[in-house]
Amino acid sequence: MSSTSENMPPTEPKRKSAPRSAPRKKGGTRQPGRPHKRLAADVLSARTSVLAKKLQVLMAKKTLIAERLEAYEAENKLRQQEEEEKQQD
Repeated sequence: MSSTSENMPPTEPKRKSAPRSAPRKKGGTRQPGRPHKRLAADVLSARTSVLAKKLQVLMAKKTLIAERLEAYEAENKLRQQEEEEKQQD
């Protein structure tokens, strides 16, 4: 009789896993960094003036778009009233 171990492929010995490191600490003691690079005073003032101007332009565009929307809504309301009058007749 043949033994079953002769028919089975040889197995490698089990390796030991590496020791686990300690879990990471939560919450840092380090002070948070700046969200941007510190700029020279003249560059910073130039950028703020550019952004202020862009903001003014966008506010003006917002006003124009709001006026256009009001005009479209008024037109839509008039059309609905006309349709209701036609349905009543």
